[in-house]
Amino acid sequence: GRGGTPPPMPPPPGFIDDDGYASDAATTEGGGGPGRKAVWEFNWENDKWHAFDNDCQTFIESRYSRFQGDHSQKHVNVKTKGFTISVDFERMTQKKPGKPDIKKVRRRLV
Repeated sequence: GRGGTPPPMPPPPGFIDDDGYASDAATTEGGGGPGRKAVWEFNWENDKWHAFDNDCQTFIESRYSRFQGDHSQKHVNVKTKGFTISVDFERMTQKKPGKPDIKKVRRRLV
């Protein structure tokens, strides 16, 4: 008969997102899927979430993808609406330089 190696086992459902990274409930909501994209949001007073401006969404996502790959750059400076904020991918927080308040950020698939 013919021998051969069996095909590799697929990962269990929900284990790997469509982007190839392991799911993390703290940073994503829902699963990946065709036509879905990540939207980065920050937490404002009264626990309301606001999307970052479109001028920096692609930049944050590209830096986050790089962080997911090698975890080398935990902090990234993001220019948006004429000012700069520091985003911490490890803690999922953001801060304006010179200001004491730290806000939560999240990555939501829409």
